[in-house]
Amino acid sequence: MHRILSTLATSAALCLCMSASAIADEDDSAAANEEFEQHRAAIADELKTGSLADWAGEYGYGDGLGVNVRLSLAPNRGFAYRWTGCLGIYGQNYGTVVHREGRLALDFVQPNKPRSFGDFSRVLVPVPWGNRLYLIGEEQLAEFVNAVNSGLEPCAEMCGSFLLRDGDQKVKATGMPTLPADYSSTLLDKPLYAHVTKIIERDMTAVDDEYHDRKATVELDAGLNAGIWEGMEFHATTGDFMTDTFTVVRVGESSSVASIRSYNDRPLAPESGLCVSTRFIDDAAKGCKSVPVVRR
Repeated sequence: MHRILSTLATSAALCLCMSASAIADEDDSAAANEEFEQHRAAIADELKTGSLADWAGEYGYGDGLGVNVRLSLAPNRGFAYRWTGCLGIYGQNYGTVVHREGRLALDFVQPNKPRSFGDFSRVLVPVPWGNRLYLIGEEQLAEFVNAVNSGLEPCAEMCGSFLLRDGDQKVKATGMPTLPADYSSTLLDKPLYAHVTKIIERDMTAVDDEYHDRKATVELDAGLNAGIWEGMEFHATTGDFMTDTFTVVRVGESSSVASIRSYNDRPLAPESGLCVSTRFIDDAAKGCKSVPVVRR
């Protein structure tokens, strides 16, 4: 899945391209920080009392650079969320939390505009995985499924994509994660393979002297008959080191269409016959060799 690479790219961009003045806003004011800290301290006090809901606690994910997200939440005192990076605070908010029908609905004190810089999921889904506990944004459930299918989850040392309860990165995940029914049915017990049968659209655009932005649309030889779903991700290493992500955008009975977008200093366009796997790194992909496509 491209989320890890995207997170690293975001970190680099934040640390190298942004200035402190560009990220400074009213939420970073001394008064806002004081209110946030008071709310977070109240949550910490509640967590110390014990006998709380099983989802209460401290969670986080990040890479130690530009993306480091922390979340504290408890039934009575609510939640406090903060995103920090190499230049300070990029976003923070707090408010109340309500557990309803297996989901946690967050009510924010500060504005939390979707898809804006520093925003946060409005609904979190507790996802147990053995003795681990994740909190997945409702809009991220398909992304989490792709991470599991790719082998990037369960994470071990660096958990850079999804909120995980503190300390659980050291806990072995057993079995499969417990997800809502619509998503649990998309989890794979073994990798799924497909081949590129046609290049529908190819676009390799030079960005600067060394790097290229690779974009393409391709046809795959698997569809509903193989369990493919819209949004499913496949992977294939077509360059020296870069693993491309093929995201399915349309599904037919026996074929599907996928889009590719990657950033590589040595772009190598995909060709017909290329084998792709749902695993991010698939050492067992010998049965998925790239094959020439014969058209009759």
